[in-house]
Amino acid sequence: MLQSQSLSWLFCNKLIPEQLLVPLITAYRYEGEEVNMTLARKEANILHEKISDKAYNDEELIRIISTGSKAQLSATLNHYNDHHGHEIIKDLETDSDDEYLKLLGAAIECLKPPERYFEKVLRLGIKKLGTDEWDLTRVVATRAEVDMERIKEEYHRRNSVTLDRAIAGDTSGDYERMLLALIGHGDA
Repeated sequence: MLQSQSLSWLFCNKLIPEQLLVPLITAYRYEGEEVNMTLARKEANILHEKISDKAYNDEELIRIISTGSKAQLSATLNHYNDHHGHEIIKDLETDSDDEYLKLLGAAIECLKPPERYFEKVLRLGIKKLGTDEWDLTRVVATRAEVDMERIKEEYHRRNSVTLDRAIAGDTSGDYERMLLALIGHGDA
């Protein structure tokens, strides 16, 4: 839903609350690579506390998500995962009918490195009973010249099989050759 409709439409129709949208689009976000691990641990614990208390609109929770650099937020989310045994998204999925939690989860997903998201889309598209050709084609075609090498590395790291091999095992013919050529497979 978030991808198919404009943020302004969602906001105007009260589907994205102002307390989440405004900080996400107006806050200054440092783009450097510096990470403060002490701060990451502290913020991971704050996030866990607020989510455990179901304080999803809490100012601290929104501040952490909306103002930290991507590198800092990544360290915070990694610490959350390591210290609490699962990703923050799992804690936000406790109430699947809550649209605000879905949007909060989507905002967090968008702040993660994109290769993780695209690896997941490819993995789910390939591992389904029958290939999800739409998702597979969309990711390969749109990311081929952008960050396909990082996506391939992430795919191999997460699945212990190369993306080339997974595509070759799940597709055939011209479609297989086209996908392999787009991802930079030498034999395509």
